Amino acid sequence: MGGLKILPDIKLDECSIKSIDALILPGGNTWTETIHQPILEFAESCLKEGILVAAICGATIRFAQTGLLNSRPHTSNDLEYLKMICPTYTGEKYYRTEPVVTDGNLITASGDLWVQSGYTLGPRTIPDFELVYFPEGTNTKYTVGVDSFVLQEPCIILTKPEEEHGYQFDPDKNVRHLFVHFEFMDLRSEEPSYHNLLQGCSVYPINHNPLVSGFMNKLFWTANHQPLQWNRRLSVLTLAILEELDSSGDYSSNMSESLPVPVQKAIDYMAVRYAETISIEEIASHSGWTHEHFTRIFTASVGLTPKRFLLEMRLRRAEDRMLRGEGTIKQIAYQVGFKDEHHFSKIYKKIRGITASECNHSIEEAHSMGKFYYPKSKKRDDRYLVNVEQYKQFNRDGYIIVRGLLDKSDIAELFELAEQTRLDSQNISKKADAQSKDPLKEEFTASTRVHMLSRVNAAAERGMLNPRILDVLEALIGPDVYALQSMMFLNPPGKGGQGWHQDSCYVRTHPDTLIGAWIALEEVDEENGCLWVVPGSNHEPVYPPDGVGGGNVHALDAFGDLHAVQNVSNVNDEVNTLSKIVANYPVPIPVKLSPGDVLFFHSHLFHRSYPNRTTDRYRRSYVCHYCNARSWVPWDHDGFEGDSGNYRQILARGSTSQPYAEPAFGTTVYLTDEDEAHDSVSMGTYEELMKRVAEAGYAGIEAPMPSREDEAEFKQGLKRHGLSCIIQTFRELLDEWVQWVFCWGKNVTTLLTQRYRLVEFYEKVIGVSAERHAPVFAELVMSSCTLAIGHSQTAQLFGAGSVVAAQNHTVIIEFQVENVEAEYARLKPFVDVWVMEPTTMPWGNRSVLFRDPDGNLVNLFEPVTEEAIERFSGTARYVYRSDIKQTRGSADEAYQPLAKANRASAMHKAHRSRTESHLCR
Repeated sequence: MGGLKILPDIKLDECSIKSIDALILPGGNTWTETIHQPILEFAESCLKEGILVAAICGATIRFAQTGLLNSRPHTSNDLEYLKMICPTYTGEKYYRTEPVVTDGNLITASGDLWVQSGYTLGPRTIPDFELVYFPEGTNTKYTVGVDSFVLQEPCIILTKPEEEHGYQFDPDKNVRHLFVHFEFMDLRSEEPSYHNLLQGCSVYPINHNPLVSGFMNKLFWTANHQPLQWNRRLSVLTLAILEELDSSGDYSSNMSESLPVPVQKAIDYMAVRYAETISIEEIASHSGWTHEHFTRIFTASVGLTPKRFLLEMRLRRAEDRMLRGEGTIKQIAYQVGFKDEHHFSKIYKKIRGITASECNHSIEEAHSMGKFYYPKSKKRDDRYLVNVEQYKQFNRDGYIIVRGLLDKSDIAELFELAEQTRLDSQNISKKADAQSKDPLKEEFTASTRVHMLSRVNAAAERGMLNPRILDVLEALIGPDVYALQSMMFLNPPGKGGQGWHQDSCYVRTHPDTLIGAWIALEEVDEENGCLWVVPGSNHEPVYPPDGVGGGNVHALDAFGDLHAVQNVSNVNDEVNTLSKIVANYPVPIPVKLSPGDVLFFHSHLFHRSYPNRTTDRYRRSYVCHYCNARSWVPWDHDGFEGDSGNYRQILARGSTSQPYAEPAFGTTVYLTDEDEAHDSVSMGTYEELMKRVAEAGYAGIEAPMPSREDEAEFKQGLKRHGLSCIIQTFRELLDEWVQWVFCWGKNVTTLLTQRYRLVEFYEKVIGVSAERHAPVFAELVMSSCTLAIGHSQTAQLFGAGSVVAAQNHTVIIEFQVENVEAEYARLKPFVDVWVMEPTTMPWGNRSVLFRDPDGNLVNLFEPVTEEAIERFSGTARYVYRSDIKQTRGSADEAYQPLAKANRASAMHKAHRSRTESHLCR
């Protein structure tokens, strides 16, 4: 392991946790084998006891497989490989690209990347350039476009942006490889300096050029063993590698799976003419063979008939256009060579199994998965972000399932509580039943569930107030959340089950914001009595049973045409008349869960469970109910005094003007000091928000196109004030129309999709309170410039997807400060990504570089040499002071802390670096 043959001198069972200071798991490619399970369990015990545990290279992969990395900052060899080899891994948002990451008593470190034998990666595309280094020859196959190469000798592969490629790794042995992703503007220019590199082969055997292998080894050593200040050397090494590869000969012919020359000519012809109406006869004649001979040889060489190959090429091109959002289905059909939209859809359905429209819709949904609700509560490293699709599904279907929301330690604590409850269930159940005023039938509480353990047990309270559960609730019903009720279900073999019902029938809230969280403590399926739900039934009113529902918002006296139902919750559908309404919907679906999965369901949703029909399995689960903390709650499980039970409910998140209780056992909850702010996220109300923005004059749709004179005057005005205009997606959007609409009268405008988190972030960075003109638009005003942050909906003139965060890697937002070290210490608690720690630059500045939440580079600098001080004084400083006297007076004195330091200037400059390398290691 780790390149060493280890002779152990102690057995694992001879190790005592009390006698060790640290446990180090070295790199290796055998950690996934079951033989190592005992030492991995020992490592988990060490982590729980607070002992330092370090996992290197392959050991991190095993930790990912066990779920240990799902909620902790960590690193490994490569994120994509980690996701590929660990299907249960959900810790992507905690992944860091640093070579070493420390999180409490857990240290993870990357190493050489080993891929398990037989794995397939791709086909895929990537947005930047990639160099992959295979130090050893294997039977790995690399495919790019229609070309395939068997990597039988050490080599380097250059993959270009958006180039479809894939790997089939050696079926017989694990494969070692290392890689770097980088951006190089010269390679993207219209007349690139590296013509041979771009037009030539993709695979370069390094036996022909040992200098390249030396450069590659030096590159990875520098990236993994040297401080961030050495990053400039990485660019130099990358550039040297490109120079050597560009001057190399074409060695790909020795490694390519050779095709007959006429076949390759035919493929090249199709690649150029695929969008035209071409026949197989025409393609065959271009190859120089007869139609019959060509078809036979082509099929034998490629594995597809020429007709099917051409069809597949067209479908791939169509999918690529759909992925990029380049037109409607009809437009794409014509662009790739189909005669009409109907023909394209028919062929696509026949070959892919779904319609082109369904494919396009799934791509749009995938794009929207990147849009999240960011909680107003205190930022935590393990917080869960609900995306727009989850929010839409909850409101459409009445439920969502969040897989792996709770980690193993949370589930273990609740499972232990369930076992304790099971062993003592009789006494606890009698106590709960004696106090209970719950209208649910007595037979459902006896021996299968225990109510309100959260009021008598600390672990139960912690489970109900788990911050990751509250993260989801904040997005779905918040931001202010009451915790109302908890139930521990045991459901032993042969027992349990509850017929169709709606939870709002029993727990009343006004407005009706009740929601349930169903936490699986073990595997749950149809056999041991999982929950069944009716998607879409959340849009039904609450049907009042006889004798239940007095005062409910949907009581009989509120809706004259709403009939009562009988025997709600009875497992027999013949007597439970709610089943007649269920019959109007599609077939109910079972909700199968694993430990740590959580089902969130609407209080109007029809749901039920069946008895546990196994003979040897329980169905342990923990179910809690919550509502918005602004609702009136005329309910409490143990009764209440007065007209509501609000004062008995725990305020779990946010704030409220209603009475509330505090956690009985001191469980931490994240509250806010003020009532809900005016800019709280309200998902699903974009149309109304946009109307308000337009009325406020920020949409700018009717602005006239500027003239060349206007443009020149605008640019000259910017020069006079010593400022540059920074526009999001600088390379694509810096045109006169964008300048006119969004920059006239402003110094700096940035269009971003995640406006809320960015406003809060820059308020902390700059020390200026934002002026929130509208729910989707805010400004941070300083004397020398204004930073405006708006939702992408404020830019209606752009097409969908044209305003995307951090598309441009060549823009840096800069602020001059008085003391870089002091600012670094101040910002460190809430800045996640540091690109460069405080460093003295070659031109005399003291500088620190980091990324904001959308990936934009931000630089704080301080002149230290005489030349640098002179460079950043003078005009900008004078103009600033003049502005103070003329416009803002002493009001600027209140701008703390960074705004005060910015009196010299708040310079924003666009920097273009020749090569920007960002390593994935």
